[in-house]
Amino acid sequence: MMIKTTWVNHILNFVAVILGVYIAFHISESAKESGEKEESIALMKALLDDLQSDLTTYTDYQIPFNKRYEEQVDSLLLALTNNDTDEIHAKLFQIFQVNNYNPTSTTYNSIKSSGKIRLINDLSLQRKLSDFYDGAAIECENKNQIQVDFFMQELVTWMTVNTDLYETTINKKADMIVLRNKLIVYTSLVAQKIEQYEKIAEDITELKAQLETTINQ
Repeated sequence: MMIKTTWVNHILNFVAVILGVYIAFHISESAKESGEKEESIALMKALLDDLQSDLTTYTDYQIPFNKRYEEQVDSLLLALTNNDTDEIHAKLFQIFQVNNYNPTSTTYNSIKSSGKIRLINDLSLQRKLSDFYDGAAIECENKNQIQVDFFMQELVTWMTVNTDLYETTINKKADMIVLRNKLIVYTSLVAQKIEQYEKIAEDITELKAQLETTINQ
């Protein structure tokens, strides 16, 4: 009877150990999942903050400013076409007001490089974040750079040779046809950039909505 009782005790002790290990593992995994969930939410909220700031910048300032800038370039083109000297002098030096903005990608790049993008379990959201930051945002940066490069290499170069920047006057021998041709190309670059800004604003609005839905699930 003693032998049978001892074996039963051994079995019960063994089962107890197994159960203890299982329960400890389960508690550890639950705590890990809970911690990862909290970190995931914190990361998505940080992305939301960036996106909201960018959206405000684009809709309240960058898009309106660049549309006005495009109108100024167009009106300078019209003055050149009409050979309106007074209007050319009045409008030419306004085009120095170049203003660009790239989406804030610091938070996303940090999440991506650390491998913590995996904490966002929604694969559709992961793809949309990648499409935006690795696609649309980079395209926006490229269009900004193309405009700046053309402005510096073509327009500023022309103005350095053909104008008196201190007196803000145009030399009498300035080749206005060359300036007009350069402006035709330049206004197209500005228009493309504005279209990209409007697309960026739409993409941000969609991303914000999906992030907010995922956070609240």
